[in-house]
Amino acid sequence: MKTTQRISTRTDAAPQIMIAGRSFVAMSDPTAENDVFVRGIIENAGLGTLLKHKGEDASDFARRILGEFALKTDIFVLLGGVLLPAELVDATAWTPEIASETAAFLRKCRDQRDKKEIQSQLAAGIMSFVRAEHVLLRNSPKSSMGNPLQTAVSPEA
Repeated sequence: MKTTQRISTRTDAAPQIMIAGRSFVAMSDPTAENDVFVRGIIENAGLGTLLKHKGEDASDFARRILGEFALKTDIFVLLGGVLLPAELVDATAWTPEIASETAAFLRKCRDQRDKKEIQSQLAAGIMSFVRAEHVLLRNSPKSSMGNPLQTAVSPEA
């Protein structure tokens, strides 16, 4: 008898992220609906391509990009698209309404540790968008002698 392996989208194996007494997990295997939701937020904000400036180190780049996301989009709704409440059974339980509920919860956080965790998760989320190619990361035209659209910068750059 042949058995097939079921691919699980369960979140219980993912590391828990504690924010203001609630547990979340990073969305590791999102649904198509979640992909479209996150992509829509990024594109509506005009952040589908991020330029890394000449001489900009990874820390400065991350700080600048976080600022751009904060200015151009609702970062809390974006986080609601990448953080799944841990009490949900799996990623298929995620909906845009859950993203809105998560965003409302995160907006009310006051503790400095929680705020730092939110910023950390936003930075991690942005880098996951780059890895998933929701966001293209490119060298600024001023930072390269070659065609700026020729080579994508690695997320670790």
